[in-house]
Amino acid sequence: MSTTTVTLDVDRFEALSGLQEEGQPDVLAEMVGLFVGETEGWLVEARAAADGGDLVALSRVAHSLKGACATIGADQMRAQAARLEEALGSGRLSEADSLVQGIIEEFRRVKTLLDVYASDERVEVVMEPTDQ
Repeated sequence: MSTTTVTLDVDRFEALSGLQEEGQPDVLAEMVGLFVGETEGWLVEARAAADGGDLVALSRVAHSLKGACATIGADQMRAQAARLEEALGSGRLSEADSLVQGIIEEFRRVKTLLDVYASDERVEVVMEPTDQ
């Protein structure tokens, strides 16, 4: 029996639309923009910290990623950030490079799934009653 890991919990992410206020910009598009922008910056920091052996900076980034991924529903990426944080907490800096690379690759998959929410192309289907 194999297990499938879900890159993005779409139901959890779409539940964030409950934060939408009338007349305000699309909350899901804003969440995607914030998540993608922050994550891209954190991944640059993570790569530099891993390459430079900066345990403190890498631990901070792993923790930030873990929280952001949990909020957006990127469960696999959150688990990878948690593994990185745990490895660093246990002093296993030698694992950092491969763990950071895995997070970067997972981010690409998550970003692809989130792109539809960031675009103006997203359409909400509204069922109108028909006159009979």
